[in-house]
Amino acid sequence: MSRIKNKNLWINAGLTVISILVTLVILEIILRVAVVDLRPVFSRYPQHYFKADKELGYDINEKYGRKFEFMVEGKSFPVWSNELGCYDEPYRGEKKPILLLGDSFIWGYAPFEHKMGAVIEKTISKRVLKCGVTGFETNGELIKAKRIAKLTKIEPELIIVGYFIKNDLTERWAYPNRTVVDGYLLEQTGIKSNVTGERKHFSREELEEQFRKYRRKRLKQWFSENLALYRAADNAIKNIKTMAADSGISRKFALNSDIKRSKEQERELIPMQSPEKYPWLKEAWDTHLSDIKEFADYAKSIKARLLFVVIPDKEQVYDFLKSKNPDIDYELPNKILKDFFVKNGIEYLDLMPYFKKIADQSPRKYLNSENDLYYRNDGHWNIKGNHMAGLLISKYILENALIAITDKAALSKIDMELQKIKAQRSN
Repeated sequence: MSRIKNKNLWINAGLTVISILVTLVILEIILRVAVVDLRPVFSRYPQHYFKADKELGYDINEKYGRKFEFMVEGKSFPVWSNELGCYDEPYRGEKKPILLLGDSFIWGYAPFEHKMGAVIEKTISKRVLKCGVTGFETNGELIKAKRIAKLTKIEPELIIVGYFIKNDLTERWAYPNRTVVDGYLLEQTGIKSNVTGERKHFSREELEEQFRKYRRKRLKQWFSENLALYRAADNAIKNIKTMAADSGISRKFALNSDIKRSKEQERELIPMQSPEKYPWLKEAWDTHLSDIKEFADYAKSIKARLLFVVIPDKEQVYDFLKSKNPDIDYELPNKILKDFFVKNGIEYLDLMPYFKKIADQSPRKYLNSENDLYYRNDGHWNIKGNHMAGLLISKYILENALIAITDKAALSKIDMELQKIKAQRSN
């Protein structure tokens, strides 16, 4: 009798477990179908996509196969690298290509065919070597340019440098700011103090501790990216904490979070602040502008045209996202760069005014990752932003005859497409 009873207990326990698992699977399916982007999903690069580099700190590994799906805001697409260490198709010996350099905006937070570099290549029918590297700044990009010229044994007809207004300055100050530990990209040097510009260099032991934390985060990230049920639970916990803070139950938690966010935002907006507030910025700008001049001299030495493209931060484009801090001058870095470019005869295209014109400026809490120019939670261009940038750069190249063109109708096609985008925006 006791055997039968124990057997029944085991059967009931098994049925209960199966019922719970089936319920969880059903909930997962419902959430995947019914809910889109419950919370921000931040992408990570795969192991060994980057390699350590003595001069640059790190670089993209050559010939990384198409085995990795990069994820941004819940959508994934394959990324890889070619023999030049670029997220691009193989180089096939095309003569006088365009060499495109920059940071993660140029590397591409979009499927390959929608990357800004791919848009330029298709629009003006000219081979573009798409060699942006996440986290690079002008000095690193110059080193990358020289290496690519040596590898290809071909001098480009035009070099385009994407300059991100928000962090190119600070990443140069902390150069080399990243390195690779066990195949993963980690911060090696950061800015410890906004006031003095003091740098914080992490020791090997500290980097290894960062790596251990990184691995723990990757486990959490995997759940976040692959289980909608986990995202729903995580989102619910965050909402409970927010309500608790609002009701006074956990004001300390809310205060600490606000202070942390405030410090992070202030650090991100350093380029928008006057050297009178942070005197070290004068030295930082001098070093940075010297790098730009060196790049111009290099381009001249190989008889290549050079175009700097100034990439705006989304807070510069969307007025309702701007900080209310009176010390922040969102146009200051653009003015500094413009004066320098004009003084030194360097071709440049500042995308900020063009993006502001096309952007939907209606105040709201979040951007729309599909209809706006940037992702909702991520700071990069979405597909639409990449497309706009590609068209505007192509237009500038053709109007200013930066390359010899064969498609005489290309410019009119670009104008028609830009007019179509404007018309859609008006409607």
